[in-house]
Amino acid sequence: MTTRRRSQWRAEAGAWALAQPGANLTVEAPVPIRSGDRVTLLGHDRPLRRRATDGSLVIDAPAAARRTGKHARVFKIARSG
Repeated sequence: MTTRRRSQWRAEAGAWALAQPGANLTVEAPVPIRSGDRVTLLGHDRPLRRRATDGSLVIDAPAAARRTGKHARVFKIARSG
């Protein structure tokens, strides 16, 4: 998986997966996510559940979310407030 992060974490960051994710997707890069921040998937209308584990971000991808996109999946991580 490839990840993209802004050099200055202000309002949002993103990650994309070129392969279809399984039930969860692990971003193996430091993502400064806080309580209240939202993770969404382009083409899916609901926020996704996520958790930080051992320096990685784990995003839960329900079946409906996994069916979005044909060639890549784009995840948006937005700051709260």
